[in-house]
Amino acid sequence: MSKPYISTCVYEKYQTKGQSILNVVQLGLGAIVGNLVGGKLIRLLGYEKGYLLMAGITTLLMYGWKLITGNVGKKS
Repeated sequence: MSKPYISTCVYEKYQTKGQSILNVVQLGLGAIVGNLVGGKLIRLLGYEKGYLLMAGITTLLMYGWKLITGNVGKKS
């Protein structure tokens, strides 16, 4: 079993606190970057084209993941 990243950086008695802080930073950063990039895309492309672009990217990523994991043609 692999060790969580935080356990390699924080003393054992502070691991829960360290994991919580790491999660808050990652989730907060993801939300900020996602909102900024999404806003720029909507402003640049408009709503319809922006949503179509994101749907296409999501579909490609999903099929790429299925190819990498070897789940092509199998039902999830």
